[in-house]
Amino acid sequence: MKVNRLGKGFILLSLLALISISAFGQKNKLEKQEQIKKLLESRIFVFSPQSATPSTGGMIQLTSEFFLKISQDTLESNLPYYGVNNQPSFGIADRPLEFTSYDFDYEMKMMKNGSYDITIRINDPSDPDQLNFSISTSGYATLRVTSNMRQPISFYGDIDAPRPPRKSNR
Repeated sequence: MKVNRLGKGFILLSLLALISISAFGQKNKLEKQEQIKKLLESRIFVFSPQSATPSTGGMIQLTSEFFLKISQDTLESNLPYYGVNNQPSFGIADRPLEFTSYDFDYEMKMMKNGSYDITIRINDPSDPDQLNFSISTSGYATLRVTSNMRQPISFYGDIDAPRPPRKSNR
């Protein structure tokens, strides 16, 4: 009889622990979704890619600190490019996706499933013409870069808040 009570108590305690862990996870998920929404609406965020897929195929894992920073008036890109240049021209940097732009249009659409589509059109005469983001509610993002001069390339990574600058130890 005593063993039966202990068994029921253990089951009840385990069930309560499972429910509280689930509720905590749900709260964290909702907080993350709200944080992502605020970042995208503020137009101040950083995309950190973990992999790239050129049009020619094959996924490439990225190990360096590549990024795309977006603020309200500045677009700063430090992304690699793997692909074919359709219009060879002189004077274009060896790293076509390493640039800063101050003239761009930012359009955000919220989809029915809660994810976001963001289109950034670059107006100054730089190589990439358009950046298309598909961003999940958890902050996972796909970035497709299109250009008139180069083959498209896609990146997969995360959206996050910009980190404050590091302080120098000098």
